[in-house]
Amino acid sequence: MSQSTTPHAPRGVRIAQDAGPEVCTRVGPVVLLAGPAVDAVAYAVRVAQRERRRDGLPPSRALDRLAGVLSPGGHEDIPAEPIDEPEPMMSTSEAAALLGVSRRQATRLAPQLDGRFTGGRWLIPSRTLDDHLEGSTP
Repeated sequence: MSQSTTPHAPRGVRIAQDAGPEVCTRVGPVVLLAGPAVDAVAYAVRVAQRERRRDGLPPSRALDRLAGVLSPGGHEDIPAEPIDEPEPMMSTSEAAALLGVSRRQATRLAPQLDGRFTGGRWLIPSRTLDDHLEGSTP
């Protein structure tokens, strides 16, 4: 899609020459999307949220709002309830100190304790670690 500035456009605004089904135009701080561009941005938002979940991060409220605006029915994708705070996590060093084992052993136990490998390190949910300690203490 070629773009150029026309005499009819406000200063700094690019207008698409072939205003076909795929339209993506920036007007100052506003981006206008239509057709496949809307689907592409919605897909990118879904991918970003999925990757945040995979990395153990809380969902982004800004991305949730954007997904709601991009959905065909409006804001249906935004949860009615506020998003819960992420559960507290512990590093393997902190878990090792609580369990009375080496950091290396805590790393071995991390997958069994619902740990998540995030950013090159294991993070273990505090709740799971507490449950494990309650079950293993006489």
